[in-house]
Amino acid sequence: RHGLEANSQFFDAFIQQLCEKFLMTRPGFWQRLKQNTVFRRTLPALLALVIVIAAGFGGKALYDSWNSGYPKTAGEKNLTGEVLYCAETNLTNMDLIAGAMNQALQASRRTLTSGGQGGTWLSDQFELSRQTMERIDLESCAPTDGLLARMNESPFKTADLSGMYASTKNFLESCMGDLDYLETMTGPDYYLSTENKLEILDCYETIVNNTLCGYAWCCNELLLPVTETKALEEFWYTYLPELTCVPLRASDWQTDYDLLESNIDRSDNEIDSAVLQLSTLVGNTATDTAAMREALIRHYVAMGFERSDLEQLLEKSEKLSELMETTRTAYLPKAEDDEDTLGGILGGVVASRDGLKRWLWPMVMAITLPDLVYVYLSYALPSNLLIIDICVFVEQFGYGFGFSAYMLYLIYYSRGDHKTSHYALCTAFMALSMMIPGMFAGALQEAVGYPVFFLIVIGTCSLTYIVTWFLNVDPEFGKKQS
Repeated sequence: RHGLEANSQFFDAFIQQLCEKFLMTRPGFWQRLKQNTVFRRTLPALLALVIVIAAGFGGKALYDSWNSGYPKTAGEKNLTGEVLYCAETNLTNMDLIAGAMNQALQASRRTLTSGGQGGTWLSDQFELSRQTMERIDLESCAPTDGLLARMNESPFKTADLSGMYASTKNFLESCMGDLDYLETMTGPDYYLSTENKLEILDCYETIVNNTLCGYAWCCNELLLPVTETKALEEFWYTYLPELTCVPLRASDWQTDYDLLESNIDRSDNEIDSAVLQLSTLVGNTATDTAAMREALIRHYVAMGFERSDLEQLLEKSEKLSELMETTRTAYLPKAEDDEDTLGGILGGVVASRDGLKRWLWPMVMAITLPDLVYVYLSYALPSNLLIIDICVFVEQFGYGFGFSAYMLYLIYYSRGDHKTSHYALCTAFMALSMMIPGMFAGALQEAVGYPVFFLIVIGTCSLTYIVTWFLNVDPEFGKKQS
């Protein structure tokens, strides 16, 4: 075509270039895909299938997102409303109790720091707090059995709602008793200094505040299953702002269960620390006694007695009790002066005079035969206290007298080298011999009853006589040397 000679050399070069640059070069994936006739024909169908699948997954995600909230059905909404109402009534009562308690604490602090307003002002403040607490109707905030039954079939935990009511009830009872103590403690005749009294008030304020904090977190935990925010909007933004003492607000709401549990534990630890400090300052007994004293005074004041006369009478009664306690401590027998100790003393005396061998058999009989009194008691079942006391005295005295032989023989057996170590081993075996029967004695008594049980005890005493028969004791052992 171009006037060149088409010889064999040119043709060979043309074939070589054709093979290297065109036939041996593989087209790209997209280029081959575009050239594929089947792909071009099925591409619209594939695109439509992808769109349908994507729409299905997207619709399911939207449905799950819309349907995951609680409550959704009418029944769930009604149940949530009942739970919220019960929680609100408990929160309201807790708020009223805390308000009355804080009023009494502030009146006590004002009296201790500035003397208050004099007269009966402090008593009037405490009486107002008591009246507020006495007007609280706990039954109104108690969850009904029907509500608890429906909660068992829902995400709500019945233990949380029941626990809120129990906490409200316990907080009311505790604060009523604390008011009695605080009024007595704030008085000028109480034995603590003003500084210690103010520390006591700090402890009570810490206890009240952390009790309310823990209560608020418990309420938050109760309502965790409610994930539909519309169901909580009225509770968050209308009801909670009306509370004056309970520190629960919409801005503090938590959705993490572990964080709520941590907050509750922290509040409990703060309460424990304050109670420990309070016990260190006044002691549990002093707190309970003062509360009982004030409750007794209020009881008789309501019957028409004068408070001043009652306080004087109680002071005289307390002085009389102290005098009686002093007399009892000085003249009544000590705790260690019991029957077996007296028997042990007598056993030591006679053994030091005549030796162990002479008194061995009398002591063996003394530690075994008096067990017969329990056989008598188990069959006769006497109601006369004197008879019972005499029987117990005989058995305990015989036990102490006979036990002297046991201890003296252990000393006799441990003589020689390393006698202290040998005696320690002997006493260890003695303790073991008491511990092993004690492991099954209770079960045996329940199985056979007391009468048969004590007969079995008498039967085992025969082992004591058998072992004693084979003992060989030096006649001079135990005698007191001049």
